[in-house]
Amino acid sequence: MSKLKAQLKKTLVVRLQDFPRIAVNALKTLAYKSELHDKHDDKIIYVDHCSVTYGTETWSCIYQAVLTWLELAQGIELTIEVQEKNYGDAHIEDCIDRVKNIWTEICKIVERSKTIKPKDVPYKAKFAELADLEKAGYVLEDNQNNSNNFVLGLFDRNKLRLPERMTHRHVLVCGPTGSGKSMSVFTPN
Repeated sequence: MSKLKAQLKKTLVVRLQDFPRIAVNALKTLAYKSELHDKHDDKIIYVDHCSVTYGTETWSCIYQAVLTWLELAQGIELTIEVQEKNYGDAHIEDCIDRVKNIWTEICKIVERSKTIKPKDVPYKAKFAELADLEKAGYVLEDNQNNSNNFVLGLFDRNKLRLPERMTHRHVLVCGPTGSGKSMSVFTPN
């Protein structure tokens, strides 16, 4: 039995490193399940198991979506193929619709990603510098010796403390037996 595939080839203006995440989000939104992620060949395969009813008959279908992409000067060339694995050619129209749906969902995600401003992205964390710690109230001046300060340690020869508004919260100190947890944390505070 021959197995026809619905196929779509399009150019998409998106960074190569961003596309796998975009593709996975699109396929998961459309209820596909992961089957293969091949980072070396820029290929992912997802499947959707579903039941399709025609009149009084119910068919158990497995639609396989294969996405491959090539890097271009600006963006990628994306190929989307969808094939029904159980019955083959009988569901080619459904495969064509699924290819269109995957392309539409990918385009929606790409458009949404253009509206996200870099400052709104949560993974812009960095290590604090002395100015950041001073601004947040973590640096203890030498003349300050308030008993409400929970001393954390030293940073560039400056004593660090928890700001007073945070001293009534829980603190977790981890270390093996005899490592000085009480002497270095509890006793000075």
